[in-house]
Amino acid sequence: MSGAANQADDVARVSAAMEAQDWQRSGHLSLRRLGLHALPDHVPSLGFLTSLDLSGNQLAELPPAWLYDATRLQRLILAGNRLTALPANIGQAAALRLLDVSGNRLRAIPPEIANCQELQRIDVSGNLLSDLTPLAEVPGLLILDAADNKLSELATAPGPPTLTALDLSGNELLTLPEAFSQLRALRRLDLSGNHLTSDALAVLAELPLEELYLDDNQLDTLEGLPDVVRLSAQGNPAQPLRLEDARDTWRDHADLAPAEPIEWPVDLSRVGLTLSIPDVDATQRVVDLFYKRFYDVPAMVAFDDGTTLDLSAISRRTALESIPDHQLSGTSAEVSLTPADSGDARSAAFIAQSLSRLTFGALLRPGGLSWSFVQTEPTPAPRVLNVALTDSERQLLSTTTPLRPDGGYQIRIDVGPLVEDSVIINPVPLQLDEPDDAEGYRFDVVVSSSDVTVDPGPYRLTLPLTGASTYLYVPFRTVETLGPAALRVTLYHRNNAVQSARIDFDVERRGRRTGHIKGMVDYSLTDDVARSIELPERRLNVLTNDGPSGTHKIVVNNGDRAIAVTVSDQQATTVLTAIRKRLTEITLGAKGNKSQYDDQNRKPAAGFITDLRRMALSGAQLWQAVVPDVADRAYLREHLAERAKIQITRATYTVFPWALIYDIPRDPEEDGELCPLLEDWDTRSAELRDYPARCPAEESHGLNVICPYGFWGFRHLIEQPPSVRTGILRTSIKVVEPAQAVAARSLALNAALTTTHFTDLAACFAGQFRLVPCDDKAALETALADPQLPLAYFYCHGRTEMQADVVTPYLEIGQDTRIAPGSLGAWHEAGGWGSAHWSETAPLVFINGCETAALQPSDVVSFVDAFAGLHAAGVIGTEISVSQRVAGEVALNFYRHFVGSAGASVGTALYRTRIDLLRKGNIAGLVYTPFCSMDLTLERS
Repeated sequence: MSGAANQADDVARVSAAMEAQDWQRSGHLSLRRLGLHALPDHVPSLGFLTSLDLSGNQLAELPPAWLYDATRLQRLILAGNRLTALPANIGQAAALRLLDVSGNRLRAIPPEIANCQELQRIDVSGNLLSDLTPLAEVPGLLILDAADNKLSELATAPGPPTLTALDLSGNELLTLPEAFSQLRALRRLDLSGNHLTSDALAVLAELPLEELYLDDNQLDTLEGLPDVVRLSAQGNPAQPLRLEDARDTWRDHADLAPAEPIEWPVDLSRVGLTLSIPDVDATQRVVDLFYKRFYDVPAMVAFDDGTTLDLSAISRRTALESIPDHQLSGTSAEVSLTPADSGDARSAAFIAQSLSRLTFGALLRPGGLSWSFVQTEPTPAPRVLNVALTDSERQLLSTTTPLRPDGGYQIRIDVGPLVEDSVIINPVPLQLDEPDDAEGYRFDVVVSSSDVTVDPGPYRLTLPLTGASTYLYVPFRTVETLGPAALRVTLYHRNNAVQSARIDFDVERRGRRTGHIKGMVDYSLTDDVARSIELPERRLNVLTNDGPSGTHKIVVNNGDRAIAVTVSDQQATTVLTAIRKRLTEITLGAKGNKSQYDDQNRKPAAGFITDLRRMALSGAQLWQAVVPDVADRAYLREHLAERAKIQITRATYTVFPWALIYDIPRDPEEDGELCPLLEDWDTRSAELRDYPARCPAEESHGLNVICPYGFWGFRHLIEQPPSVRTGILRTSIKVVEPAQAVAARSLALNAALTTTHFTDLAACFAGQFRLVPCDDKAALETALADPQLPLAYFYCHGRTEMQADVVTPYLEIGQDTRIAPGSLGAWHEAGGWGSAHWSETAPLVFINGCETAALQPSDVVSFVDAFAGLHAAGVIGTEISVSQRVAGEVALNFYRHFVGSAGASVGTALYRTRIDLLRKGNIAGLVYTPFCSMDLTLERS
């Protein structure tokens, strides 16, 4: 048949199949096993499709037209063709969740695959791939099968840190990259059939693996491997498979209980054996192993319904899809080995490696003899936060469905094994160990939004000891505004915001066929919520985040009451600009360049009280803006009467100065009455030496009272921890002797003050830390390369400049040396510091920006996030500029409390520093913010 005739025949087959299927209504189109050599370049709009199966044909390419309108496509099956490449517009299938291109001839993966941000499962096994780098950019990928390719070297980790299962068997790998250690969610790893040596497996040591398959490599020892539930390393120099000790080998992997004794060795080629498997998933696992590693061993699978599959005569995909259809509930599938010309070793290896992948089953011999086995079952699938949107009747919405304006919907929330209808594209595992009580784990859930109407809760969610929680349905209603919208779901444990996810969607009128529903975990205090039990309890949590419509959502939650407030960007800018301007005027004067304190950083009582009056008015305005309801303010004031630990969860670049909130009721038209503490301040300020938890004269407080304890920063301990990428929010810094404290300083500051300050710091650190001044970039880079660095201090200017049309902050050290946030990551990468850098000991970084108002809080956050990316223990930064003299005293007092004999935590040390300054009539201590756990302390050997 000619090429033209073939093409016409293919077009006719495709047309007939599409006409025979109601794919526009069902969303499913199957063109499987039609003998197609090519697809037509022009097709009807596929915008309705959610599933497309083109497997089992002879296609050499997928025309781009088949993906132009595939915005709702969630499953794309291309297995068993002759594809040499995927079209570059694969990224247009943005809703894709499953991609199967196994059994083709692919030599590369297009980088556009990174646009498929909802992909959770990818099967590229049985191709000609030599590089998997593009797959590392797929943010929420969970399962990757890249077996039987041409991989000899991996430039990076073969997938993102979300991977839970990875199959690289049947390749040509000699080593594994250091980046492999970043796969902190990986539970199942198959490296069988490569050329790996024992030394190459060192990168696996810290991974949370439960299943590890290393059969047929070059391992000379099994020492140093991770402690896993299932390990198979047959066919290595360290553990060869010999028929004469096959029984002992299998005992290593299973607790075998023979029903009848079996005489070993057994001549498998003469007798034949049958493996009885009573579980669909396990049968699929053994059959998958057969196709990847033992295709030359003749084998049959028989089911109780009478169906028999000759594995050598059908494709892998056909076999795997047939098993659920024929293995009925409660029945076993029997995988039988027939006499094989290839000899005993291959058959024995198949049996042994199959046993290592099973939890229970039986090994059958002719004559009715059996040998049953049970082995330890791996931990159930990790539990994650699952979120989906439904209509008002709780019918699930597709991820490509737009919501209608003024419509009633519900958000469905649960914690359990990942479900395929969850819209979270980067689920973070919740491996829970110690329950809160006999029933399980207690969480609070708050749902908030600036774009829809929803009751924030808090809602109670109980996660049982095993399995999933029940579904929590929270109703919400869209408004008339069209366009992008968002919801936020935050999971709390003891008022720690352990995980928060933003759910984005579209609100459109009828006629718009597609939308986009996507969720992403964008804040977490731990990469394993099981460890949330380690986080100390907080009295209150305040969450701030941005909405798609240019708004700020503020959620205040104490576990009993959730208060959700929407603040427009204009409101936030107006309030925040005004309060920071006033604080600057009070501390640095109208021009922001001259300290308003004497050489001892003091101010007379009269001037100090005037400062408090002015600042209290601004602080009260901020308080009313973030908690506008008078009943909510009264409730919080009652529950925060004395010193409390408050956690600020910041899922935004906007930084609110929470220390400046003034929560004593204020009438802006009244001057206010002085607290008795202030009426005789010169005498009574001494009462603050012991840092009382509440104002000593609190009984006199009422409307319009002016008191320093009205400010959150003078009454409470406040933290703003950044989101944690790996591990858990640190509460200690391990000090390894000899320890050093790195100090980057500007030489453009007052030289006499700088000299005095560093002399005092050296005395403060004496006997504990060697002070290492850094006056240039090379010295600082070298100092930060120390993997056991406990302290890093910046005593410098902070400025900004335009770079590529972007305002970029930088710290100025030495004479005019600029350190940008990006500098830190570049040093890390170029210096080869490695993923373990600062894993054991991580520094507390103190950014003390002096004598400049150019560096804004959002700029400081850029450095906070940069250091967090390097796994620093935390950062202390400033809300506004401070004078050099005040900056020096704050840092010195902080370090005296933090590293001194008392060993105070960061929160306590900073709080005491504020009060120490306050006793001098100086409120500049409110300028400093800890971007870390307030409980962070030094842990000495």
